[in-house]
Amino acid sequence: MKRDALSMSCGVQILKLMQKYGVISTSTLYKIMGNKSERYLRRVANHLAKKELLVKSTAQIAGNPAPYFYLSQAKNAKKKLSTLLDIPEEEIGNPYMRYAHLDHEDTLARIQFEIESKFTGAITIRDWQLAKSEVPQLVFPRTLGAEEFFPDLIVGIPAHNANLGLNQTAFRWVAIELERYRKKHSRVKIKLRDYAERTGLDGVLYLLPTISLEKEYQQYFKTKAAVKALQLRGLEDCFFSTSHLPKYGIDIFTRNLNFGDRKLSVYNWFDFLRRTTKQNRGQEWKSYTNREDTRA
Repeated sequence: MKRDALSMSCGVQILKLMQKYGVISTSTLYKIMGNKSERYLRRVANHLAKKELLVKSTAQIAGNPAPYFYLSQAKNAKKKLSTLLDIPEEEIGNPYMRYAHLDHEDTLARIQFEIESKFTGAITIRDWQLAKSEVPQLVFPRTLGAEEFFPDLIVGIPAHNANLGLNQTAFRWVAIELERYRKKHSRVKIKLRDYAERTGLDGVLYLLPTISLEKEYQQYFKTKAAVKALQLRGLEDCFFSTSHLPKYGIDIFTRNLNFGDRKLSVYNWFDFLRRTTKQNRGQEWKSYTNREDTRA
């Protein structure tokens, strides 16, 4: 009986994580819930899948089969999940989930967790949650094209004042795109132009699978429309960034970001954004990147 109660408590925790992150592999589940063994978590997740509350799918990671789990969209399952999670049925899970996206979605879940762990009070919102999210319309207008043009992840980092500390009502907003393959040049350029011209974002980060693709995107950032829009805001040097994220499971906080002729760690970039405003950021960036250790 005690074991069943423990499993149920852990099971509800897992369901809440699935609701927040969308798709989670057992290794990511273990990373987030490190107080239980991966074997135990896999057993509880398998039990939830047998109860048809979760969907289980298997894909390859580094040549080895890996199980992924996400909330069922079946009508009967959503009724049960609504009761267990205490949320409306229409808000259950990611209705746009596709089997081909398992690794992509799971990697984004890890990135969300890593950011939330590093920055107290951080807000992380996925593309499928954006339409009904707390992200201000001035930061990212929901009218900005179809949902396929929404970023994979939007992050809100609480602003930091040297005298007052964290400000939980003012945020710096960053869009994160996780690309696993090359997309049409025209589509990428339109998206970058929209980010620069039509949003109130503080920055955009592209995580790319190869160094050669990273170099291509650095060239995309220099298109006239995007540069002109950013120059008007004084953000042309610190708005767009790229990083090479070649493998599953790499902590993004171990990566350096490429800003053309400068490099900066993910943590330091986020920290720079939260300690500056759009009005003084251009000038502060020049001072900040005059440091020897930021040169590419």
